Parts: sequence; C-alpha cells; structure tokens
Amino acid sequence: MKRLLLNLIVTQILIFNSCEYYEHSNPLDPKYKGGITKNLKIHSYVVYDPIGVNLPYSGGNADSIINKGELLKVYIKLINLGNSIEKNISATPQLITNANIDITDYYLNYGDILPNEISDGDGNIYTTSMGRSMVELKIDKSVLPNTSFMLLLNFSDRIDTLNLLCEQTGANLIDDSVEVTYTLPSGNQYWFRPNYKIKNVGTSMTRLVTITDYSSNDTNISFSTSSTTEIGDIKTNESKSSGFFTPEIVVPNSLNFPYKTTVTIKLEDLFGNNWSLDYELTLEK
Repeated sequence: MKRLLLNLIVTQILIFNSCEYYEHSNPLDPKYKGGITKNLKIHSYVVYDPIGVNLPYSGGNADSIINKGELLKVYIKLINLGNSIEKNISATPQLITNANIDITDYYLNYGDILPNEISDGDGNIYTTSMGRSMVELKIDKSVLPNTSFMLLLNFSDRIDTLNLLCEQTGANLIDDSVEVTYTLPSGNQYWFRPNYKIKNVGTSMTRLVTITDYSSNDTNISFSTSSTTEIGDIKTNESKSSGFFTPEIVVPNSLNFPYKTTVTIKLEDLFGNNWSLDYELTLEK
C-alpha cells in the first residue's frame, strides 16, 4: 500500500511539472521566460497597374508588370518567421535607385502578425483584390527598360528589401499592310491617301498610340501636312488603321504609274514607347 501511494504521488508531481513546462514554453504565453525571436520579412508582392484616364502618369496597361511611363501600386505581403507576435506593425518605404522613379503615396500598416502568419495589411481605402498595403510608384518616361531598383521597408528597428525591375513594354507594333486611295489631281501633281494598318503582336496592350512623323527617302514624295494622327489604344493581336485624316502623299504627274515607293511612320504611345515602321506603297491612278 505504501509503495502504491508513493507511485501515485510521484506520478502527480510529474504530470503537474510537465503541464507547467508546456504552458510556459509557448512564446505567446505572458508567463513565457524563454528566448524571443524577431524575424519579420517581405513575403511576396504584386504589381497593380490598372488602365487610367487618358493622361500621362494616370495608370498603366494592366499587365501587372512595371513599365516606364506608368503610375502603379506595389502591394506587399509580410510574413512573421519569428516565434512571437509582432504587434502594431507599420513600415515606411525608401527607394534606392539612380533612375527617375518616385514614391507618390504609400500605406503600409499591418497591425498584429502572429508567428508563421502572412499579412497583406489591416484594411484601408486602398484595399483591392491585390491586397491592402501598398507603395505607389511613378515611373518616369525617361527610365530605360530593364532598369533594376530597390525598395526598402523600414519596420522601426529593422529593414527588409524588395528588388524590382522596370521591364521593356510587352507591346510590339508592326506594319500590317497599307491601302492607298487615289484622290483628285491638282495641277501637275497627283495626290494619294494611304491608310496604314498597325498591329500589336506583343503580350501587352498599349495606350493612345499616335503617329508622330511621316517620312520617305524618295525625293519624289512629299506630304500634304505634317500633323500627327491619333490611333488610340491597341490591344494584343488587334490591328488598327490610321484612318481618314492621314496626310496625303503628293507626287509629280510625270512619274510612270503604277509607282512603287516607301514611307516610314514613327509612333509613340502614352507611356513614351516608340516604334518606327516601314511601308511599301504602290501608287496607281
């Protein structure tokens, strides 16, 4: 009987001590006396460049890629890799770059983050399906494609970095044939109106494409005006025409027809991307 009673007492002591150890081994326990590990890191990010109004630096082309000429938001998630709760977390951003890139706005409030928790913010007026905490960036038109830059997030006593890249636009404009219409003669000249077709064979749309210049190495060729021609937005795999207001081509009536020549048009989009396209024309009366 004495041996049985002694075994029961020892068992109760062991159970009591093991419960106490388990309870206070949790870093979230207020009575925890062990080591605390702080390790807050950037987990991931997503670029949000929605189509804006028809003005420079009002948005992007909605391809979730950083391109020059865009005003975009980078939504950033944090992860708590430490063993204790991170309380009332907020951050301030800083750019490390020699390029013309600016922070125009930010909201980086994450509240409390539990161990192993991924947080996209604590909710605010900037909340979208992309996240809740973000940094807004203005990428100048002068920034060269494939320019890398670094975004630092300062969490009071700690810093983490995010490496970003301004990429070449995914839009790729090519010539998609040309139609030439003969118009009325004038004196010793003939007038022709070309309708240039332009196709986007790239992976991204482009916005407010404009023909900024018409030229030809053919000395017999002149143009009725030097005005620009607005084409508008061109989606991927979409073809658009220069339309009725394209400057007419003027040539001497002494030429032998049909007459073959070439014309080069230069294009620029809302974001400052440029293309030069060559067209072969056949002028027939």
